[in-house]
Order: sequence, then C-alpha cells, then structure tokens
Amino acid sequence: MSNKKAQKQRLYAQGVAAAKAIGIEPALFICPLCLLGYGEEALDDGTMTLEHVPPASLGGKGIILTCRTCNSTTGHALESHSHLRAKQSNFISKLVGQEPGYGGRGVATFGEAQVNVELLRKNDAITFKVGKNNSPEAIAASQEFLHKAIGDGWKGLKFQVTSLDAFHPRRARVADLKAAFLTLTAAFGYTFAMNELLGPVREQIAAPESHILPNWWGSVDMPPLSIGIVEQEGLAVVALPSGGVMLPWPSRNYNRWTNSVAGGRKSMTARGWPWPKNFEAHFDHQN
Repeated sequence: MSNKKAQKQRLYAQGVAAAKAIGIEPALFICPLCLLGYGEEALDDGTMTLEHVPPASLGGKGIILTCRTCNSTTGHALESHSHLRAKQSNFISKLVGQEPGYGGRGVATFGEAQVNVELLRKNDAITFKVGKNNSPEAIAASQEFLHKAIGDGWKGLKFQVTSLDAFHPRRARVADLKAAFLTLTAAFGYTFAMNELLGPVREQIAAPESHILPNWWGSVDMPPLSIGIVEQEGLAVVALPSGGVMLPWPSRNYNRWTNSVAGGRKSMTARGWPWPKNFEAHFDHQN
C-alpha cells in the first residue's frame, strides 16, 4: 500500500469516528467544507481527495481529506488567486527589494509603447529581458524611447513596470480563510468543522463574493505557520505565509467573535498549539 493511500485511509477513519461521536449513522465521512457524507467506496473511486494546506503550488502539504467537488471548485475559484498573489509579491520584491533571483513576467511601458518583459535581479542590478511575444512595432517604439532618453542624458526618464500576474484580492483572502479553517480542522479534529459556530465560515468559503463574515484577515506577529488560541475572546488565529486569519473558537459564542474582529489592532496572549506554548499575538486588521 502506498504512503498516500495509507494516509487517506487514516484520515478517513478519523473523520468517520468524529461523525459517530456526534451521532451520525451509518458510518460516513463528512467533508468538512460541504458537510456531505461519503461511504468508504469514496476512497477508491477518487471522490475523497487529499487537500494541501496551504495549496500545493505554495508548498503546502496534504493534511486533510475533502471531497473532490470542494477541492477542485475552490482550487479554481480561490487558490489560483492566492498563487497569483504570491507570484505578484515575488515580482514586486525583486523589483523594489534586494532579494536576487527571477521575478517573473511583467509589462514595461515606455511612453506610448508597451512590451512584455521578464524580470531578473542579480545583486544590485535589475535586468528586463524582452520576451518573444512582442510585436516588432512595440519593440521598435520602446527602443526609440530609450535611445532618446540616452541622448537626453537620462533626464526626466519615466517608465512603468507592472506584473502580469493579476489576482482578485478578496478571492485570495477567502483562500486564506479556507486554509486556516482546514488547518484547525486537521489540528483539532473533524468535530471542529462541524461545530455550528463554523457554519458562517463554510458559507463564506462557498460564496467568496458574498460578505457573510466580518474582516477576518490582517498582519500578525506570530511564528510562521502557527496556531494560537485566545480562549477569553473565543478566537483561533492561524499565521499563514500571506498573513493572519482569525476564526471563531467554540469556547465562546459567535457574537463575541464578531465583536473581536470588528477592526483595529488586537493585542492578546495566545495559547500556542501544540500546547502549552504561549506568545503575544498582535493582530492588525487590513482593508
């Protein structure tokens, strides 16, 4: 038996046990995203999929099972945007930062001319490689612009470079919400996902354009890829590479959590997981 198949069987058994614990019969695995039940045959026919958190394109690991419909639908609608966000962030860091390496594809605008370029930073130098998918007219116009700039001693030279990897910010943030939700489910069990307080979270993931939840995202100074539980506020905070996500923790009611994420800076002592690490967490909501 392959390691992947054994892992899926182990996760399936955990999910079935969690469903039994809350009185669901007969033995079924409940997808934590859609809450539909699946029998053991779903493991063999590909209906149950190993979900990577964060997405595999961002280096995530397979840690939890979801149904194929939820995995593929949210992968296309949400996680493609988190992938594009990471590519755009890399482009910007290579353009204005000091980190060397390949920055990705972009568009350089020289006056009225636009050309597709690839960005590379080496030490303190930035190189723009003109791609093959440019018209001869665009290349000629950009060369004319640069030759004139050289003749003028580079005085007043202005040009613009933008990344080609555009993304939808809200969909990328909902992808973060999904990643945080599945991280907590993997850590604390499938009964966490089935708790009624998490219903609005699942609804928000299923309908990313709707405004079901208050502002759940922000910057956080917790250790990367860590979980913090703030019992007194009914909060679970998950630190992802792209920022922090705040979700309700079942020890408090939903209204308490709603008030906690209403906005502004939150400073709190979080109980880190695995227990019993404690650390100060400062959460700044972002618009």
